[in-house]
Amino acid sequence: MTYEGMLNSELFLTYLKNCLFPALPQGSCMIMDNAAPHKNTQVLKIAEEFGCKILYLAPYSPDLNLIEHCWGWIKSKLYKLMQQSNQSFKELIAQSIAYYSRNLNYAPS
Repeated sequence: MTYEGMLNSELFLTYLKNCLFPALPQGSCMIMDNAAPHKNTQVLKIAEEFGCKILYLAPYSPDLNLIEHCWGWIKSKLYKLMQQSNQSFKELIAQSIAYYSRNLNYAPS
């Protein structure tokens, strides 16, 4: 299932019902953060119908998580590029990864 745009509760519930839960064995446990679509009251009901459990992570402060600042900066740059070009966010991410993969001279140890 591929979707371009913001995730909302309706889309997330559709994904759970039609894609994820049918593919999981009964008794599976999903761990979710506290994003609004994850906290929809229907999520627990649907999980129960498929014999799955949901555990929610404890809340945290994004201000204390450095990677949140990094991703925020990257997304703001990519959104500006999207406005300047006719490329999708997905295309810009793919190009950025390809560019940096070629130019960083990173060799795994």
